[in-house]
Amino acid sequence: MGKRARYLYPEITSFEQLRASARLAKKGVHLNRSLLSFWSELESNILLLQSELQDFSYQPSDYTHFMLLDPKPRRIQAASFADRVVHHSLCHSLAPHFERSYLAHSFACQKGKGNHRAVKQAQRFTRKFKEGYCLKLDIKHCFETIDHMILLQKIKKRVSCSSTLWLCERVIFHGGIDGKGLPIGNLTSQHFANFYLDSLDHYCVERLKVKGFIRYMDDLLLFSDSKEHLLEVLGEISLYLPSVLRLELKHSSTQLMPIYHGVPFLGFRIFPNCIRFDARRKRRFIKKWKKLERLPEEERGIRFNSLVAWSEQGNIRQLRMNLLSKDGLQS
Repeated sequence: MGKRARYLYPEITSFEQLRASARLAKKGVHLNRSLLSFWSELESNILLLQSELQDFSYQPSDYTHFMLLDPKPRRIQAASFADRVVHHSLCHSLAPHFERSYLAHSFACQKGKGNHRAVKQAQRFTRKFKEGYCLKLDIKHCFETIDHMILLQKIKKRVSCSSTLWLCERVIFHGGIDGKGLPIGNLTSQHFANFYLDSLDHYCVERLKVKGFIRYMDDLLLFSDSKEHLLEVLGEISLYLPSVLRLELKHSSTQLMPIYHGVPFLGFRIFPNCIRFDARRKRRFIKKWKKLERLPEEERGIRFNSLVAWSEQGNIRQLRMNLLSKDGLQS
């Protein structure tokens, strides 16, 4: 696996990286009291944050809790803006050392990857295993059940910088119940969860000899020409997860299907020759489209182009044409 990373903390706590992290943390965030308070005296607040990190007095603030209902009910724990800055800086320095062992077909939390690339790779596998089968797996309450001590042991195998490990512990232990769980909504939670599941990727590909494998966070697709092989793999993974990672499969979401039925993945149904929206994503698309009618005309064009760009991963040209014809919108 190579040498463990050392001397990361000076980089994590440097003024330049904290300032760059503040700008990243600001992107895509609605204006709120925490952000405005931090940004009103940006340099002073970065210097204060840097001082707390360097003298090891940094303590994360309490989370703001709220529920998201779309696409499914999720309890979100939002960190303060100052904590988000720390998360960005920590992940910026840790990510290259985490990614050293990632397999090519792991697609979450990496530059140049993402759900669009994952969907395209899934379609390539549907073509390769056109007469075969796909096993779709989901991990039950993945973020809520990640074991803190197992996660820290994995990080210690990759990082030897004691100060960085102290900060990781501060972030990991600030949340969860009974030594388990990462807050949904934190950038650190995404990176830590992805790193936590890396050993599962290697187990599937190297030990179980799965030739077609994709993981996007806690969603897995496994392809094979043999249905029996995938059933054996399912049994092995069902034993591996609780014994090694203390996780469980969400059996109600487990699906074994022939490729020609289409593979459900990340809101799409994927076929060798086309990619369609699943029912939930189609409903969301139509709902967003209908909201365009109530917008002022000057704002409608920008939102319309954005929505069309969002939809272009799926082969839904006919649906868009039907909606255009019905609503009289112009592209």
